[in-house]
Amino acid sequence: MKLELNYSKTEINFQDTTIHIRSNTLVTSIYRQPTERRTFLRNDSSHPKHIRKSIIYSQAIRYNCICSDPTDWDTWLQIKRAVSIPRENNNNRVPLVVTYNPHLESLCKAIMELQPILLNDKRLHNIFPEPPLLAYRHPPNLKGIIVRSSLQGPAENGTSPCLQKRCETCAHIYEVDRVPIPHHPQKHQIKELYVGETGQTLRQWMNSYRFKIKHGNTDVPVAAHFCSNTPSIKDLPVTILKGNFKTQQEWKEWE
Repeated sequence: MKLELNYSKTEINFQDTTIHIRSNTLVTSIYRQPTERRTFLRNDSSHPKHIRKSIIYSQAIRYNCICSDPTDWDTWLQIKRAVSIPRENNNNRVPLVVTYNPHLESLCKAIMELQPILLNDKRLHNIFPEPPLLAYRHPPNLKGIIVRSSLQGPAENGTSPCLQKRCETCAHIYEVDRVPIPHHPQKHQIKELYVGETGQTLRQWMNSYRFKIKHGNTDVPVAAHFCSNTPSIKDLPVTILKGNFKTQQEWKEWE
């Protein structure tokens, strides 16, 4: 074992920081031990992409925190860049992503055996100068079906159109989270207000009323009103006051 003692009247080293005097001012900079090994992950390693990128980003933040002089910070960044570039072996291999299956173990062998066919093709030899990069996708499982990776945000009140191309109910949706009664902010030819209930969806309910109005069925009040007056069905705005009842008892309480 060999021990050395180095000292200086103008600077001192502590861990990864050098403190020295410059123009009668204490300045901090990066200190790198002579025995330090510059080992970094290669760009073609199997580590996730965000980990490889975070190494450069975290080192840049470290230099910014330690270096009090912007010139030193830029110098160390250039050194870091010179060290990192030789390891960034950018690979342009075409990825072949498949869902993992134990029966696909021979796929890699088939890719290597068929690579000469791609090289002999006039159009594909520039696209596949090397064999495709085989990557396996995680297959779906019971955990992925049951467990959600994100939480649903709070639901917004009100009735909104679904905006589907074939939906004829969207044109009648009255987009509000509160229904002002009796003074209605919008003007329509119909002066009546009807409140009803149904176990159907809003689309099914509107389709039923459109059918009855079109064929003159006066069994329900809304259809009877339209059949006995001249207003157009376009003047029929609709909104949901309450829905998504969990139990029949809750439905009856609101009724």
